[in-house]
Amino acid sequence: MKMEILKNVNVYDFKVEELLNQNIDMNILDEISNISCVYIQYTSDLKKFYVGESNRYFESNSFSKGRFWEHIHESAEATGNINYNGFENIMMFTSKDLKGNADILETLLLKNLDVEFLSIKNRRLTNSRIEQKHTEDLSIEIENEVFPEIWNYLIERKFVKSELSDVAKNQLKYYSPYGKSIDDIEMQSAKKIIRLGEADSSYRNLIINGEPGTGKTFITTIAVMELINKRKKVAIIVNQTTIKKLYISFFKTFKDSEKPFIGSLANFHNKVNSGKIDIDEFSLIVVDEAHRLRQSEGKQQMLPSVYVLEKSKPDFTELDILLNYQKPLVLMYDKFQLIRDSDITINKFILKTSGFDSITLENQYRIKSTSNISPSNYTKGLRNILQLEESKYDVNIFKDGYDFKIVDSVKDLVVMINGRLNLGDKYKNSRLLSGYYKKWISKEKGQFEWTEDLYSVNLKWNTPNDKLGKKNWLEFTREKQAELQEVGCVHVVQGLDLDYAGVIIGKDIKISNIDGKDLVVADENNYFDSSGKPIKDTDIENIRLNEYLKRIYYILLTRGVYGTYVYFEDKDVERYFKKMMKLSTVS
Repeated sequence: MKMEILKNVNVYDFKVEELLNQNIDMNILDEISNISCVYIQYTSDLKKFYVGESNRYFESNSFSKGRFWEHIHESAEATGNINYNGFENIMMFTSKDLKGNADILETLLLKNLDVEFLSIKNRRLTNSRIEQKHTEDLSIEIENEVFPEIWNYLIERKFVKSELSDVAKNQLKYYSPYGKSIDDIEMQSAKKIIRLGEADSSYRNLIINGEPGTGKTFITTIAVMELINKRKKVAIIVNQTTIKKLYISFFKTFKDSEKPFIGSLANFHNKVNSGKIDIDEFSLIVVDEAHRLRQSEGKQQMLPSVYVLEKSKPDFTELDILLNYQKPLVLMYDKFQLIRDSDITINKFILKTSGFDSITLENQYRIKSTSNISPSNYTKGLRNILQLEESKYDVNIFKDGYDFKIVDSVKDLVVMINGRLNLGDKYKNSRLLSGYYKKWISKEKGQFEWTEDLYSVNLKWNTPNDKLGKKNWLEFTREKQAELQEVGCVHVVQGLDLDYAGVIIGKDIKISNIDGKDLVVADENNYFDSSGKPIKDTDIENIRLNEYLKRIYYILLTRGVYGTYVYFEDKDVERYFKKMMKLSTVS
């Protein structure tokens, strides 16, 4: 047994064998019996860990009681079982500050170890990602003194590698289940996905509907990880490069034999057809961003590596390919995030998924409200203002609760986001975004789309996905210190969480007053995403383009976790937004 006394914490490190043989100073054991503690059970090779808290890990006068003894004798299915997991050591932390607060320290350890172990090969928490109890309570002493001291100690012991400040910058923190409330619908969704993956006979299909920030990607990760622990093979189909890289980050430390397939439907289908993938090995297929599954309409690259449909079969879609595999299928879907003609239409999707089980996620987890106004009012309000749907919402969310501000210039927007970036590590994932209203000219070195002579600042479009390597745009700009130099378009941020978003609403949308009603409509002449425009003469009145552009701004305006700051190029659009939000008007 090893004991170390730190400034705020006492650390006891036991060998399980010593405890079982009672080869230990019983006076020390009496000292730490029946007191609040947090403990880590771990293997000597530092590959498996279990974190827990208890006020009776050891009990006085009875070695055959207490949480330790329960972990020895509990069932093999229990995540903290010492024998089944091969835990050979126990590290126990005690402190005067833990009384009534041990669960706070336990949660902080779980969340940060979870994020850290996704970056270190062959390190795994055995705690359940679904059933684990945790708290959202706060304690200044635990967060500012006890936990940092323990984390630094774990670095010394080589349990972890990263400084806490680096863990705080890691975007994977948003997808850890620890320290996050999981509502009954999310729990039901995750468990249903797991049951579908465990079924060995008849297959069923499931749609999980949810607006941005309701947990679709979060649910996918925790369910797939549970299925991997149950030795099931899963495919995660995602057509967006940014989200694909996010999933690769989740599973990069897993053994190759355990990793799910992660990639586009075209990639998966080509590998199945070539025999590189045996479809019979897969227990489940999950499609994230299923609204971006393709149909044969619109402008598309026709290379076999990315296109597996036939123009002569307009009703045959990537969804049909998935259905033909006859495997349990889960679709994460949001009808308000279709942004191109190549995305399968809502009507086709409904028709082809009739008979699917369906769950709708309702709680908003991305948007943080500091008042008692539900954050879902923000997303509902945006859909109403952008005229995507009629919905009731509390307009006060734009003034009280969520940090939403309209600024007077692009320069002001840069200053605001810079202010957030400089507030420590918490807001390092704050970025500038924009609709596609500027021609892309910055592919040439030294060129900018937003120039100092017009905007008092030089900004350029984001580095394209194919130039980012294995990193996503957030990681790339942080590494290049280009957070305030690049402006992200929808294609690099769809599906991502930002701390704060500075959004430029460009001249690609305008207000058209028809019969006394203000309508948000597309300005085709100021929209420069050539692949996003419908084919000429197929959308005469811009009906589809209107919807695509409103959805793009809906996506951009729902990236910021803690706040969104907005600059409007078109003052008529600004006046309309302010009127709908009941903010002060402009002249």
